[in-house]
Amino acid sequence: MRRRIRMIVAGLAATLWAGSVHAQTEASAEAWRQLARADLDAAHALILESHPGAVPALGDEAFRQRMGRGYETAVARIAAIDSYVGYTAVLGGFATAFGDEHIWSNPRLRGVPYAWAGLVMTRRGGQWVVAMQDGEDQGLVGARLMSCDSETAEALAASRLAFRVSSPVEAQYIAHGGFMFVDDGNPFLSRPRQCVFETADGPANIEMNWRPVPTPRLAEALTAAAPGARAGFGVRRSGDHWWIALERL
Repeated sequence: MRRRIRMIVAGLAATLWAGSVHAQTEASAEAWRQLARADLDAAHALILESHPGAVPALGDEAFRQRMGRGYETAVARIAAIDSYVGYTAVLGGFATAFGDEHIWSNPRLRGVPYAWAGLVMTRRGGQWVVAMQDGEDQGLVGARLMSCDSETAEALAASRLAFRVSSPVEAQYIAHGGFMFVDDGNPFLSRPRQCVFETADGPANIEMNWRPVPTPRLAEALTAAAPGARAGFGVRRSGDHWWIALERL
């Protein structure tokens, strides 16, 4: 009888503990949702008050429509978040919705679990190319990405980098392209499963091997693969335009 009572008490305790953990988890998720909404509304108000494109008298209706759609999308996303990662995704997606490269919300590498496919991409000559491959096998370095899960490389980049790239210009893709095959926990992105690369030996169909990666290792790989250049100082013609180089101010 006593054993049965102990088992009942233990079961009740476990149930109460599980309920407490669930309540705490839901409370934490709701706190992130409330914070996301507050900061989203603050960012929206800031753009309305200070961005020239938001001034009706200037007639930039396209910008105002992008801002409205971006805000509505961000508000709708809030219900799906429950952590800091979701919070940053909501604000990042809102910031890139304007199509203005002067506006962004890209936190630096942070101490949250990252996963990657062991490949760091870069932009070369208008193409997506493997700049770094993790491990001893380096067979994909220099290979050109053709598609993933029947989606073209350009379409994949547009979706995978949508929360980082404010405007679809080469400089933005070069700056953020290394994150194409990095999973930072964004709940609104899915991992590519199978990709086709154009190698020196022909097309290669690769099953993407997603696995955890420590933040220091990821930072090291992204830094090593980042293209480096010195702009210098000067003025030269580039097609119908002029290129003005200012390496520093």
